[in-house]
Amino acid sequence: MTTVHISVEGQTEKLFVDKVLNPNFQSLGLYLVPTMLTTSLSPEGRQYKGGFPKFSEVKKTLQNLLDNPNTYVSTMYDFYALPNDFPGLDKVSGIDAPYIKIQTLEQSLVESLNLDNSKQSRFIPYFQLHEFETFIFVDEFKTLGRIYDADAAQKHSFCNILQQYSNPELINTTKGPSKHLKEIFGDRFQKNTDGIFISQDCGIDSLRANCANFNKWIAKLEGLNHNTVIAG
Repeated sequence: MTTVHISVEGQTEKLFVDKVLNPNFQSLGLYLVPTMLTTSLSPEGRQYKGGFPKFSEVKKTLQNLLDNPNTYVSTMYDFYALPNDFPGLDKVSGIDAPYIKIQTLEQSLVESLNLDNSKQSRFIPYFQLHEFETFIFVDEFKTLGRIYDADAAQKHSFCNILQQYSNPELINTTKGPSKHLKEIFGDRFQKNTDGIFISQDCGIDSLRANCANFNKWIAKLEGLNHNTVIAG
């Protein structure tokens, strides 16, 4: 079994790796281990996790994970609302094409880690475009409408947003997918749990078919089972 550490922002992404990705990958001989970023430490040394710390802490986390020569390391970070000190943000500010932005950020992250060839070959950066809640729009209102007991006006608002984009990953405008959902459903939308439930219901194949950048990442991870790294 080959181990792949996935550095994630918070509990939602951790659950996604555990509940949606891992069941599909273990049959390939790959075990994904989600690791939440540590945002701060108490005076007693207690760790607080979830969200983004300073990039220096993200860098340290990734470098420490890569120090084990028998594992791969990847990331699952939302592109929406990255902290200002994240490498590459200055390069993408004038780029309109979302997928080019992501590629630029991923390359900038690799460069910022100062990896040797061995570690670089085991590092697979990934940014979620634009945030995790984009997966809820893959549902096309099937499960979503049922769990919220949604009315016709809410369905119209949801479908109107979806129809403006060629695929759910591109939903952004001046706000991320979660803010669109909050406006439509109010307090019934639970950011920390609904995305997991609905992405499980959709299934990984549907997520891949509707989200090109996500599919590209999953394909890279699947390819690792052809390599010879032994699980650590």
